[in-house]
Amino acid sequence: MRRAAFGVALATLIPHQIARADEASQLPLKLTWNAPATCPTAEDVTDRVRHLLSKPPPRGATVTATARIRPVADDRVELVLTTEVADARGTRTVRAGSCTALAEAAAVFIALAIDSTRDARPPAELAPSPEPEPEPEPEPEPVAPAPPPPSPKPSSPPAAQPVAAEHQASRDLVRPGAGVYGVFDVGALPDASAGLALNVHLRMARIRAGLVGSVWHAQQPIFDEKRGAGASFQMRTAGLFGCYVVPFGRFDVGACASVEARAVEAAGVGIRNPEVARAIWPAAGAGGLAEVRVTRWLGVVARVDLLAAIGAPNIALATANGNATLFEPGVFSLRSGVGVEIVLP
Repeated sequence: MRRAAFGVALATLIPHQIARADEASQLPLKLTWNAPATCPTAEDVTDRVRHLLSKPPPRGATVTATARIRPVADDRVELVLTTEVADARGTRTVRAGSCTALAEAAAVFIALAIDSTRDARPPAELAPSPEPEPEPEPEPEPVAPAPPPPSPKPSSPPAAQPVAAEHQASRDLVRPGAGVYGVFDVGALPDASAGLALNVHLRMARIRAGLVGSVWHAQQPIFDEKRGAGASFQMRTAGLFGCYVVPFGRFDVGACASVEARAVEAAGVGIRNPEVARAIWPAAGAGGLAEVRVTRWLGVVARVDLLAAIGAPNIALATANGNATLFEPGVFSLRSGVGVEIVLP
């Protein structure tokens, strides 16, 4: 008898628990979520809404929400969230530094909208209770705004348009750019020298990485003033660089690292049998970057770098009395530059 009673109690308890679990898992929510591929999905937002609701969601009233996330200026993203509850409609716009923060904000707004239907429904359902007649009970059924929300279904055909916008938004997060600089260097050659530098790079959120090359003005230092003998030095460089940049309004400030190969050519000047000496050596360094954005696609950039030569050889020219050392490159050189950079759309 005990086993039979236990079986009956278990049979009545399990369906009740399953029914309550089904009720809690279903949200009165129709969510249209348009966001870049790197952002949380609509399922993530729905799970977060379910987690935020402290009680099982009310049945009958449906919240229709449409959310769109897109990148804006200053490497930030923007959320535009529209919610509809019965005849009430509201729109919120929020900006943040990441999609995750905007997804959390959207979940909070949607949870509040669902809770508002909980507060609005009890008076309508309790109103028929004083009346003994059963006729008023069916009246709450037409009150449920479930039929009107399907009207957003016509918006499903234009869903191709948000998908295209999503791909365009994710594409905007990686933008190519190019820059031209006037540069000045102390330490790489016998005398301070000026040159011209060009770069091509990619901007990925706060990361910038690219290729850079430079050509330097030739200089002719004199090593023997009595004879007027010296040499003409010409330097060219090519290398890679990477920067991490933090935006402050229209300004960007960041730290950079770079490596380069230096090709130096020295030719004798004022000697009887001039020769040409060539040498190539690497250098690596770090520095800082500052940019002022004039427009969305044009900025003025300044950079300062401290570079260290790696295994730089002495540059010497052959003479009648043997090799004469013309220049011993120092270990460190200081380089600065100011220029403009164009960011392609």
